[in-house]
Order: sequence, then C-alpha cells, then structure tokens
Amino acid sequence: YFKNMHHPHNDTDVKNLITNSGDKIVIVKFGATWCPPCVALAPELEELAKEYASTEKVVFAFVRMSDCEGV
Repeated sequence: YFKNMHHPHNDTDVKNLITNSGDKIVIVKFGATWCPPCVALAPELEELAKEYASTEKVVFAFVRMSDCEGV
C-alpha cells in the first residue's frame, strides 16, 4: 500500500517530514486503509508518487489516522 510514499508512524514523524523537507513540496494523504474513498484514491496517488520519485522536488506521504491522531 503506497510503496512510493513515506509512512510516518506518529505525530513527530509527520512534523519532522514536513519540517525537514526544505524547499520540496510535501503532499500528505491522511486516511485509513479501511476507508472506501481512501482506497479508491490510492492508485492515483501511488502513480503520482512514482512519477515524481525521481525528481526529488515532491515528497508524498500516507498517514494512517489511527497512528497520528494529533496531527
């Protein structure tokens, strides 16, 4: 699930990812693996993350809401 994305595991990881990404664009998908709209959107986001992986200008992340409730 989201192979080409970062997977922060807690609130601190999310904040660090955003803070330490410098001038990169950070796109964070907040969701749940059991959520039908989240699952429907997954292939599109995965494709974008894969497409931009080599540019190093955009960072994609998927945050499970159950892991990061304080963000």
